[in-house]
Amino acid sequence: MTETKKTILIIDDHEAVRANLKRFFGSYNIIEADSKEDGLRKYDEHRKSIDLVITDCDMEQPEIGFDLISDIRTRGGKIPIIMLSGGNPEEKKARLATYSGDNVFVNKAMSVGIIPIVAEKLAGPGITGP
Repeated sequence: MTETKKTILIIDDHEAVRANLKRFFGSYNIIEADSKEDGLRKYDEHRKSIDLVITDCDMEQPEIGFDLISDIRTRGGKIPIIMLSGGNPEEKKARLATYSGDNVFVNKAMSVGIIPIVAEKLAGPGITGP
């Protein structure tokens, strides 16, 4: 049996944020997208291999991450999603709770170190197999 790497789709309009997140996931395959449209395109292209989506809430428009989640769910995606945001976390957490699927809100002001822990809980370890 061969080892299989899990795959995370990271969607954020800031290259530095994507690069920072990517550092935490060395044992995962990473697919990057820089906008909602790019993220949906890559989701559609790789949907069978993606184990987790991490997206910014506020990219090219405020709270567009919620539209992204709706679009993924409309496509039948049951994939776990971590939403990152820096503003008004309580309101955004409450709104995210109304969406179907495994969705977790992480405030960007929190230690970035929590994101890999949440990711592993949702998607499993980066490498599976013997």
